[in-house]
Amino acid sequence: MSDRGLKNLATLKRLHRLMLAGVRTVGPGFSHLERLTALQELDLTTTSVTDEALVHIAKMSGLERLALCNSDVSDAFGQASEPGVARFAGC
Repeated sequence: MSDRGLKNLATLKRLHRLMLAGVRTVGPGFSHLERLTALQELDLTTTSVTDEALVHIAKMSGLERLALCNSDVSDAFGQASEPGVARFAGC
């Protein structure tokens, strides 16, 4: 999934669940997904997502479940360096 693909997904305003497990996208494109206020579940398991994406994920106010197992997010995530994603710490 490219950053452009993520931008296209951002038009789906009523999207509740987004499963991107296994995709090879990183961080900048997640800025487009901040507009998905109805998004409740985001699965980024086994992806190349890095800490850069966490800045954008933290702004997803409706997010209730985040799966990051086997991603490229650093250990800093587990230390809750981004306050908006602290509620998701752990795998």
